[in-house]
Amino acid sequence: MRVGAERGTAEPQPGALTLRWLMLSALLAAVLTSVADAQKRPIVREIRIDIGPHGQISEEVVRSELTAVSVGMEYDQAKTAAALRAVLDTGYFQRDPKLSYVEAVPQGDDVALVFRLRENPIIESVTVEGNTVLDDATITALLREVLQPGRVLNSRMVDEWIQEAVSQAYRDRGYAAVVLSPTLSEQGVLTIAVVEQYIEDIRLAGLRKTAEKVVRREIEARPGQLVNTHRIQEDLDRLLALGIFEDVSVGEWIPGQQAGAVIPVYTFTERETGSFTAGGSFDTRRGLLGYLEYAEANLGGHARRLKIAGEFGTFLNLDATYVEPHIGTRTSLEAHAFANQFQTGKLSIGGLVSNFSAESRTGAEVAVTRALDNDRHRIVSLGYRNEYRQNFDPRLTNVLSADALRGRVGTVRVRLGNDTRDQLDNPRRGSLQVGTLEYAAPWLGSQSTFAKAEVDARQYLSMGSRGVFALRANAGTTFGTLPPIFESFRLGGTDSLRGYAEDRWWGTNQVLLSAEYRHQIIGHNPNRGVQLVLFADYGSAWGGSWSGSDGSSLAAEDQRFVGHFGYGVGLRVNTRLFPLRIDYGIRSGGGRFHAGIQHTF
Repeated sequence: MRVGAERGTAEPQPGALTLRWLMLSALLAAVLTSVADAQKRPIVREIRIDIGPHGQISEEVVRSELTAVSVGMEYDQAKTAAALRAVLDTGYFQRDPKLSYVEAVPQGDDVALVFRLRENPIIESVTVEGNTVLDDATITALLREVLQPGRVLNSRMVDEWIQEAVSQAYRDRGYAAVVLSPTLSEQGVLTIAVVEQYIEDIRLAGLRKTAEKVVRREIEARPGQLVNTHRIQEDLDRLLALGIFEDVSVGEWIPGQQAGAVIPVYTFTERETGSFTAGGSFDTRRGLLGYLEYAEANLGGHARRLKIAGEFGTFLNLDATYVEPHIGTRTSLEAHAFANQFQTGKLSIGGLVSNFSAESRTGAEVAVTRALDNDRHRIVSLGYRNEYRQNFDPRLTNVLSADALRGRVGTVRVRLGNDTRDQLDNPRRGSLQVGTLEYAAPWLGSQSTFAKAEVDARQYLSMGSRGVFALRANAGTTFGTLPPIFESFRLGGTDSLRGYAEDRWWGTNQVLLSAEYRHQIIGHNPNRGVQLVLFADYGSAWGGSWSGSDGSSLAAEDQRFVGHFGYGVGLRVNTRLFPLRIDYGIRSGGGRFHAGIQHTF
């Protein structure tokens, strides 16, 4: 039936057609409008520069910064703003948006960009405030290149130069300062304000055993003083030199209550200062040794040092030392008592042959030392020594009578020194210079009268992270009456001229020159591990003759200087207790092994 077939075909409704047409028309209109708008964006037809009021800055300076905009480009507000910022960043123009800005001036359908710029004021004079370390002339001289009276101020260059030049000048002198951004008045007066940092208070952190007064007496920095990094570093060096800290640093700087005020916090890591040591060693000078020692480097928490030690084996050595580090400003006291009994003999261990001279010593000495400067490098010391000595060296006893080889000695000693070594044991840098004059007389408890002078100089040069070059020069002589033979200079062996027998030469004069190159071959800590050592020694002991009551006599082998040379190679095994060393010294006609503890110098 036709009726059914007609109903099966869908006819579009008039409302739906109208809606589709409207949506299509709207979309088309939006596209056409967007295209039309894009076609209407203005073009930059001209870029003009308007500079005032002084006219010192040329247009070329400004145009060189206008890389974000150009003639012929479509006008873009973001790019135009970036161009203005680049110009202002030159530092020649004022940043006030009412004085320095850019206009887009219509030119028909397009625009002209007009950069209206106000120059900074002209510098007429410069004043400095708050400075005490550096005077005005010094500061203005540092900034002469950017602070030129009669020229427009360049604020960027002035800010950079002030922070760099002035702050660096303070740092070079060890001081700290904050330089504020300068201000320029309408009259052209440029004011530079310096805020010098000063110490408001000093705080201590990390002390457990050590009394605060022990630390504070070593700190030369004081509240109210300007911050001086050189002085603070000297404080840290002195504190480390006490030997009771693993590390000392200024771990924190706390801002104070006032401008420029800071509070340095001295931070300490204490070390274990008490120890009991037992062990043994072999020394080609003294033979096979057993060793017992009690030591305390911070007795009672007051940095007092006490050491009681005993060595036994081929000889007996008892030794006690007490050091009071502070009996007055920069003054210390050291007392030392000893009893040594050497035995004559010969040892052979593993091919190491020891022909050691023998003597006994019993006595005591005391010395008062005063530092001559704040860093405690330069010192003067006055000491007294009284001891009884007797020599048993068969080379002497077979020639001289016993009375010539024993006696009591009482001396007064004056010593001047300068010590800049980074550490006492195994130094890597710095130097040591010591001059000693010693005088003996009956009124001092001595059986004879004599005078001796000795100088000792050492230099240590760091050669990278693993190498150290060490130099030593030593010389000594006597004045007036010759001293007893056991007070004469001795040269040769483990601690002096290697390659020769112990105390090979005797005399009233001595010269010794030594050089060592020490290279770390195992481990990275210079105070641990193993060092390879190359060395060379040169010197001699000469002059003098001695006689006994029985008419016996002995003269020094050399009556004038005759140089002797030795060289060789060695190892240093740096343990927690002390470095063990073994050297093989070569001389003309042979060589010799030497073993011992501690570094040669």
